[in-house]
This record gives sequence, C-alpha cells and structure tokens, in this order.
Amino acid sequence: MKGGVMKRNLLCLLIVVGMFLSTCGNEPPEDYYQGTPEDSTDIHALITANPDFLVSEDLFDPTYLALSLPAIALSETDRWFRADSVVSKKHVDSCALELIERAYGLEFWFAKDTTCTVFLWDTVTFNSLTYCDERWDIPYFLYDDSIYYDTVFIDTTPFEDVQEAFGICQRHMFFERDENGEWEFKRITYGTWNFPEEAQDVPFILNVVLDPDGNLGPISDTIVWSSYDTLDTRHIMDRFRSIDSLLTYTAGDTLNVTVNLSVQVDPDSCIFLATLDGNRMTFGSGGPGANIGQVVVDGDGLVNLWIEVVVTQGATSFYYLTPRKDYKATAWLIPIRITQ
Repeated sequence: MKGGVMKRNLLCLLIVVGMFLSTCGNEPPEDYYQGTPEDSTDIHALITANPDFLVSEDLFDPTYLALSLPAIALSETDRWFRADSVVSKKHVDSCALELIERAYGLEFWFAKDTTCTVFLWDTVTFNSLTYCDERWDIPYFLYDDSIYYDTVFIDTTPFEDVQEAFGICQRHMFFERDENGEWEFKRITYGTWNFPEEAQDVPFILNVVLDPDGNLGPISDTIVWSSYDTLDTRHIMDRFRSIDSLLTYTAGDTLNVTVNLSVQVDPDSCIFLATLDGNRMTFGSGGPGANIGQVVVDGDGLVNLWIEVVVTQGATSFYYLTPRKDYKATAWLIPIRITQ
C-alpha cells in the first residue's frame, strides 16, 4: 500500500517538474490589446458624429392612447394576498409613458489593434401613466381559517395613476480600421429592452414580420430574435448588421406588422404597440388578433421603429393599485431608414 502511494506521489512530482521545465525560457503570453487613449478618442468621436444610433428616449410618449381592456373581475388568487387586507383594482381606459431619466455607458473591447466592439449599456427610469375610469376596493378577512371578501366598494370617479418603472437594454457597435489605419463605424446590433428585466412573466418576442404590400409575400421583412445559421441573411436582433444595409422604407408606405411571442406569456393578456420616430400607436387592446397591426411610415432618414408588448391582464400594474405590481413589458428597437 505504501509503495503505491509513494509511486503516485513520485509520478505527480515528475509531472510538475516536467511542466516547469517545458515552460522555462518561453516568452510570456502577449497581453491583450487594450487600445490607446487616441483609439478611444477617435471611436468616441465617431459615435458622437452618429447620434441617431444612440437614441432611446423616443419610446416615451406622454400622449395618452385609448385602450379597450376587459372589465375588473374578482380573482381567486387575490385571496392568497393576506387576510384582513384590502385589494384595490383599477380599470384602465388609456395609457402613456413619461421619461424620468435615461443613463447609458460605453465599454470598449478591442481585438488586436484592428477592430473594436463598443457595448452600449442603457437604463431608463420612467412613469407608467394610466388613466382609469373605475376602481374596486375589495376587503378580505379571515373567518374560521378561510379568507373571504366583504362588500366590494366601486368608485367610478375617473383618476390618473402614476407608477415609476425601470427598463434595461444592451446594444453593440462595431468599428474597424480602414486601409489607412483610420477607425470606421461599420455595424450595429438592434436593441432588446425588458421592463423591469427578463423574466418568465415578461413577454418574449420570437419574431416580427414587416410587410409593405400586405400579403406576406417575397418583399416582407422578418426580424428574428436569434439564429444559429451563419448563412441566415434575415435581420437578427443579436447579430451585427451593417449600418449601410438597414431596413429601408418609403415615407407614406403602410407596413402590416405581425408580432409573434413565445409561449411563456399569453398574447391575449397583452397589448401590442409600435412607435415610429416618436409617434406611439396601438395595434389592439388584447385578445385574438391584437398582435397584428399597421404602421404608416413617416419621417426622414434614420429613425427608430419600436415594437412593444405590455402585459395588461393578471398581476400587473395595469390591473392592481394595491398591492402594487410591476410594469411588465418588452420592446424591440429596430433602426430603419426612411426615404422620401
């Protein structure tokens, strides 16, 4: 037994000595290229010269949009809140967004001395504005080890509800040197926003179809979340796209838009919205067909097309006053070019 242990220890020692001898005299590995202050200055100047690619504030339109949501209803799950409590619900007839603060940061990642990827970290704090035409206050109480509700108090006095919310996004910009050694802005990724963050109860968009002629024919454009196929030529949210090959439409075109979600959130519990060049509009107010709508192309040059999905039914800020619930939504930011 002792002999086996000694042999094993001797073998380990020989391996360690061999590894040490094999590395003696070798040059240490080359450090990763970190970029120079001049590199960062030049790239930052290119970003500053292209401010349209940094815009995120145009989603937040304080103009109210009319909705048609289901009536307030009693829910069995409200009993699980707690005994001797009041659950307050609201019926929303219109909604808007009001930006409080946007903050973003840039992180530079160099590959050798020829390319640089810039990470754009984006966060927003905003108010979810809802105008309500009805409020229910439902007192619950404990009796004989069971929870019951008392008389429901209904108030039809219109009121505005303001709830602070939060959103995050990460985008990327790609730069490379030309033949003269000068940095050039070449590619971008689109932006996926989550409110408040990616989660199972936040909608997940699989793809968006933009169709200028209304028949989903060969000229329709499909934007997908991701693709493992390196030969896939569609617009892909998590893949770089040349800034010279963005989607391009003509002012006055009508885009037929279809938004397809994953199964984690029922589309019938959501509203679907689009914002183009700061003009926010609804597809529908939930239910079958609410994920299909039309957007009239307006504007000029590079603008943002936002596709937004907001949960309005269930445990969300569109339904509950007390206890407070999160604003739950996702949005795709798709830069497009508009020609006259």
